[in-house]
Amino acid sequence: MIDADKHNFGKTVFRAGVHIFKPRSLFCEYQIYAEESTFRQKLNRLLPGQFEILPFLRFQNFSHIATTSHRPMEFLELKTIDRRLSDYEVSQIGGVLALMNILGVGDLHKTNILFGLKNDKLVFAPIDLEVFCQLFTISRMSLFGTSLSRLRSGGIDHFLTYLEKHPDSNFSAKILWGYKNTLSELYKHRERFETAFFEAYPKHEIPTRVVLKNTREYFNLISKGTFHECFREEIIQLERGDIPYFFRFIDGTSDIYFWESETRYQKVTSFSWLHSHKILSLTQGIKCEEMLADASVLTSAFDPQIGDQQEITSYKDIVIIHKKLCKLVHFDHGTIQVNRYLGGQVSG
Repeated sequence: MIDADKHNFGKTVFRAGVHIFKPRSLFCEYQIYAEESTFRQKLNRLLPGQFEILPFLRFQNFSHIATTSHRPMEFLELKTIDRRLSDYEVSQIGGVLALMNILGVGDLHKTNILFGLKNDKLVFAPIDLEVFCQLFTISRMSLFGTSLSRLRSGGIDHFLTYLEKHPDSNFSAKILWGYKNTLSELYKHRERFETAFFEAYPKHEIPTRVVLKNTREYFNLISKGTFHECFREEIIQLERGDIPYFFRFIDGTSDIYFWESETRYQKVTSFSWLHSHKILSLTQGIKCEEMLADASVLTSAFDPQIGDQQEITSYKDIVIIHKKLCKLVHFDHGTIQVNRYLGGQVSG
């Protein structure tokens, strides 16, 4: 059973046999997981071995264009992790997170990530990639819950569950080491990656989802049966029983759209402020040092596992000093102070 929301005239994700069907474009998933993808091939050549934990998946009838028709991709069954991960495997998780940041991926809550073993080989794969080419750093890509009480609704829950069975006080240091080194290499080659990512696909045809409100907010509105605080295009979708769904194209234009029928989309006109929502090229993101500083919030998220029992944790050139009210993360280029969760948010 797949837990999926209804969008665009009641359509939802479903599984049939060895495939999972999603009612949208699978452009980003294809680029990362298809063995024939030029982008994936270039990743593997420039950074050999770094992305071994990303599986290859098969796609049928692939199309990059915006659609509400169901598109099939291979469904991957994984086994729960029943062994301690190697230091290298943990660092590879950080490398995948760096790749997701470069691609501007968001919405990485726990049901959108595969984390487990396939033939005793680790798989860590953000698998629902409809939100991309947007301004998302580690602390803003839904890895963490929307509040401290909902921390485990985020993708971070996979790691917390693993650490409950296989404690590792240096876990976050290993992830940060992999993140730092992979991010540096991705930045070094980012123009080549961008060329490969969009090669043969016109940007004005490639959609990326724009999330206006989180799904829980919409469910609360539906349960109350009142939509007076919503915009016109939200109300149209809520009244037909859908969780509102908006998207734009990644050619840099500001227009945002919604599906007015199953085959026709329409420009949103009732909330113009959203049109300032940033779409990034892969070469015009945040500075590498800023992304690395933001990624250090991972050390705070793992507090439930390590607490204050160990004053210093480390892996290679990453050293983390755990203090009562903050953590000091030492990289080769300087030190970053990370505060603990304050009011359900991570600050640094």
